[in-house]
Amino acid sequence: MSPSIDSIITSWVSTVTPLPQNELIPTGGVSLKDAADFITAGAFAIGVGADLVDLAALRRGEASSITEKARRYVAAVAAARAPG
Repeated sequence: MSPSIDSIITSWVSTVTPLPQNELIPTGGVSLKDAADFITAGAFAIGVGADLVDLAALRRGEASSITEKARRYVAAVAAARAPG
């Protein structure tokens, strides 16, 4: 079985982040499923778009669902950055 694109990108991030001048911010295709993996691999931050903003929910006036998902992203990143 071949590796997934997420694991390939995460591996690449961990390979180049030891260089002190690199502050990588993966964008495009980042999801809750792999947000913590990018941070653990050494990403400075993550950029999230389509997975965060559910346009259908927004059109229905359910902006709170976007807020809740944003909170889950923040928690995932915080947990990945926590010592230990």
